[in-house]
Amino acid sequence: TDMDPNKIETELSDSAHSKIISTRIRVARNLKMFPLNPGGDKAQRIAITEMMAKVYAELEGDFAGDFFLHTTMSDEQRQGLIDDHFLFRGKDAMQAASGYHEH
Repeated sequence: TDMDPNKIETELSDSAHSKIISTRIRVARNLKMFPLNPGGDKAQRIAITEMMAKVYAELEGDFAGDFFLHTTMSDEQRQGLIDDHFLFRGKDAMQAASGYHEH
C-alpha cells in the first residue's frame, strides 16, 4: 500500500474536519518485516518501538504529537488517554496473550 500522504486527492468537508479530533496509527500490521503481534517476541516489539519513535520524532505540524509507551506512561497519562478515548480500558485478552502490554 502506498502510504504517501501527498498523494491523497480527496478533500475533507468542513463537516468532516469539525468531527475529526485525532487519528491513531497502527503500526504492527503495517510493517512487513515484522510478524503480527501474537507471532512476535520481546526483541521484535522493542525494535518496532525504536523504529517508530524515530519516525514519530520527524512528524511536524498537524501530524506531530506525543508517543506513549504502555510501560513508561504514568497513571495520570494512561487515565487521560482513556478519558479522551485514545486508549482502550484495561488489557485486551488477545494483546495480553501476545505480551503487548509488557514491552
